[in-house]
Amino acid sequence: MIKNKRGSNKAKALLEEIGFEEITEISMDIFVAALGATLIEESLPNSDGKIIRGNTKTLIKVNSDIKFEERKRFTIAHEIGHYLLHNKL
Repeated sequence: MIKNKRGSNKAKALLEEIGFEEITEISMDIFVAALGATLIEESLPNSDGKIIRGNTKTLIKVNSDIKFEERKRFTIAHEIGHYLLHNKL
C-alpha cells in the first residue's frame, strides 16, 4: 500500500521553519500561532475539534471537555493537518 505523506511532509517543513525538530518539543499554542491561526478551547458538543476559516482569520477549536492532554494535542494536530492540506478551501 502506498501512503500519502503530503501531510507529514508539510508538518515537518513547518516545524523546521519555526526552529523545531519534533512536535513534542513545542506547545500547540505556539505551533498554531506559527501558522497565523488562533487556538481556542471551548466546549464543543458532538466534536473534538474543528477549524473555522474567515476572510482574515483562522480559528482552530478544541473541545475543552477532552480529559487527556495527549488527545487534545492529537485533535489540534489533526485540525492543523486540515489547515495545511486544504489551505485553498
